[in-house]
Amino acid sequence: MKPSKPNIWEDFPNVFLLFLLYTLQGVPLGLTASIPYLMAAKGATFKDQSLLSLTSWPFSLKLFWAPIVDAWFSDIFGRRKCWLVPIQTLIGLQLLYMGSIIDSYLDAEVPDLLTLTILFTVLYFFTATQDIAVDGWSLTMLSKENVSLGPTVNSIGQVLGYHCAFTLLLALNDPETCNSYFRSAPSDEPLVTFASFLQFWGIVFLISAFAIIFKKEKPCTEKINYLSGYKELWLLIQQTDMQKLAFYILTSQIGFVAIESTIGFKLIEFGARKETFALVGAWMTPLSLVLPVFIRGYCKQNGPIEVCTSVAFYRTLMGLVCMLGVYYISTNSDFLETNTFFFLLVILLIIMNVFTTTVFVGRMIFYISICDPRFGGTHMTLLNTLGNLSWKLWQTVSMYLVDFLSDKQCTVEWEPENKDCSTMQTNHLCNNSNGECITNFDGFYVVCGTFTIIGIVWYFIFRNKFVGLSRELIRRNSESTKTD
Repeated sequence: MKPSKPNIWEDFPNVFLLFLLYTLQGVPLGLTASIPYLMAAKGATFKDQSLLSLTSWPFSLKLFWAPIVDAWFSDIFGRRKCWLVPIQTLIGLQLLYMGSIIDSYLDAEVPDLLTLTILFTVLYFFTATQDIAVDGWSLTMLSKENVSLGPTVNSIGQVLGYHCAFTLLLALNDPETCNSYFRSAPSDEPLVTFASFLQFWGIVFLISAFAIIFKKEKPCTEKINYLSGYKELWLLIQQTDMQKLAFYILTSQIGFVAIESTIGFKLIEFGARKETFALVGAWMTPLSLVLPVFIRGYCKQNGPIEVCTSVAFYRTLMGLVCMLGVYYISTNSDFLETNTFFFLLVILLIIMNVFTTTVFVGRMIFYISICDPRFGGTHMTLLNTLGNLSWKLWQTVSMYLVDFLSDKQCTVEWEPENKDCSTMQTNHLCNNSNGECITNFDGFYVVCGTFTIIGIVWYFIFRNKFVGLSRELIRRNSESTKTD
């Protein structure tokens, strides 16, 4: 007997609620993503960016508290609402607090990057906890026929929330962009300040937390101990297939992480405006919302991991083209002001958007196809943790290595026997000493080239093994579900 096809209209209220929750979840991610671009415009180096990249690590470490979120609850209030209501309240309150202090940090001549990193890491921690609860709720909120819609709703919602925060903020916070596209009379002030933007979303989260209270939740029929969640995770980790899967997931994106993590900041270093990326990103939003619908069917038809690994190879090859482009722009910075650059940037971001969305949807389909609903939140979190680490680990490492391998010196000694220009702080000291930071050797090409070569080698050695393991795990779970 063939499984019933998903019917969104039967579950529309639940699908819509999940969409709203995932959209809100994307907002803190977009807000956090805007900080590195704002700092890059102030002269942040890749060493500084490697520090800021730590803000999103909670999404890669949520595995450690996922069993607690799955097991600690009051069935009277609701298994998932017990976490969603207080977490969304905390996010709302933190956004309101950050809105009251953020301008003083961003307007400083040399912003306090450590404090900004701590603030946004805490925000990411709360968001990661919400993600555990929502992922788990999606497995029981939707009917069996519609559970497979979860990854698509997740993708569309998070992308929309991300762009509402990242793209809109960078565009509306820049006076020049506002004058060009949103005003009839020019002004030196932005339409939206970072502070007011944070406070607006803080209020939205508080309203959401209050509204969720009234949503009825299915009672949990099984007794779950949080220790059993950790024990089950330990058993999973000990399985040979799980260890192989972890290795494949953690290394599958290594070929293109370095170039995709650094190219935007490199272009800003050569003179590109951060608002240009935001403007193009705004045009990408409709595409980002529509793509998951089509990609979902394609991934299910051709195999999610088959599609993901093929896309990874193309992204790796595209990285070579991007490196050549960066090298050309490094000696021809005037090209950044041409319509040709803008056109090529649009094409590049469209391709990257398609690739990124395909990998995200494909992986979510694969994860949901092999996880156990009873510990759905924890199992999904284990797989998502590996997926997030496959990006964040190599992103932080590659950014740090770019500056570690580079040789940047000030033309004068800003203090006795010190010409260092490896951070935004030392750049500032150099400029105040009437000096200029000169790059004698750029580690960007070495790091990105090395990662690209590793990615190509990975594809030819491990791709087929990863695909074979994924098929076997999906088959086993499918047979187990039929037995139950």
